[in-house]
Amino acid sequence: MRKIAATYIYPIVLPPIKYGILYLDDNNTIVKIKDNGGEMIEEQECEYYNGVIVPGFVNAHTHLELSHLKNFFKQGAGMRNFLQSILTRPKTEISEITEYVEQYDKLMYNQGIVAVSDISNTLDTLEIKASSKIYYHTFVELFGLVKQRSTDIYKKGVSICDAYRQRNLAATITPHAPYSLSKSLLQKICTTENNQLLSIHILENSVEQESLSDNKESLKSIFNSLGTSDIENITEHPFQLMLQDIKNSQVLTVHNTHTTAKDWDIALNIAKKNKISLFAVTCPRSNMFINSLIPDYSQWSDKVPICIGTDSLASNTDLSVFNEILFLLKKTNLSFEQLLKWGTLNGARALNVDKKFGSFEIGKTPGINLITQFDYTEMKPSDNSTICRIV
Repeated sequence: MRKIAATYIYPIVLPPIKYGILYLDDNNTIVKIKDNGGEMIEEQECEYYNGVIVPGFVNAHTHLELSHLKNFFKQGAGMRNFLQSILTRPKTEISEITEYVEQYDKLMYNQGIVAVSDISNTLDTLEIKASSKIYYHTFVELFGLVKQRSTDIYKKGVSICDAYRQRNLAATITPHAPYSLSKSLLQKICTTENNQLLSIHILENSVEQESLSDNKESLKSIFNSLGTSDIENITEHPFQLMLQDIKNSQVLTVHNTHTTAKDWDIALNIAKKNKISLFAVTCPRSNMFINSLIPDYSQWSDKVPICIGTDSLASNTDLSVFNEILFLLKKTNLSFEQLLKWGTLNGARALNVDKKFGSFEIGKTPGINLITQFDYTEMKPSDNSTICRIV
């Protein structure tokens, strides 16, 4: 049995425990959590760490297959320019892509991440995920605005999803965003059997931009400029469009950069009617990179659990959930305990893996991270804090 103690333990489901001890079996499963009432009590063969220990992090949104695009795009160019650059980027050799994927899979593990919600359009990440120490849920993302091509796009997506599942990897098919697929393709995705977990990019832009119309603000103009014709106009609210055909499912709404309280009311009304469990994923450093802003979290509903993602290296400097937390501590008035829950338990619940990850509870194998240079006065990491994986 292994015993691990620290200045503070953050169980997530309980307040921080001063000088607590975690007991682990040979499989790193938590078998006991001891609260010494704030007193430092020595035990034989107990590892003591000067700092705080927290559960492994859950990255609730990234695109691992885009890791080779780090430093490729201009910062602060806005969503329209970023999207156009993504769509017109040069082709990259698969060997280069997989080299970066392998590198950042290992980096995420070393940065204390135990589970990842990953968006994939290809099989480029399959082999690395199959051998990774990280738990992955792969969302096979589909998009396409031409109605006549929806059947072919859907069949290809099913084939990719099946390939992940055949390697015992969790995978579901998901739509990309309100502005990037036809209603026909969206309906096919929504009626797919055994596909009750989805991840949707939504309201990264204003409602007007994400609606497909002839409005000059609409992102439809990008696809027209790339030669995509016969795009149907869609003027429904993004949440209405994306959620109305989803039933009895769990949905991760990603980015929500421009989402207001009114928008959340629309989403929650549909969710209640269609028996949808909603989770909100925020990727603040990516939002800052692309649009030079982060969401107004005071507008977000307390009825929707919030998770933390990093987005891809195309719009971020790394894939560290801990660095997202440090960023939010500087940019908001949110507490460390609240942000820690976003980056651990909420993400685990969003991916339906909270029986194993997300908190220090008996029977779980959540991973253990040590935060050093902790500010015990403010009870939050300092500017000099670092993260180190212990288990």
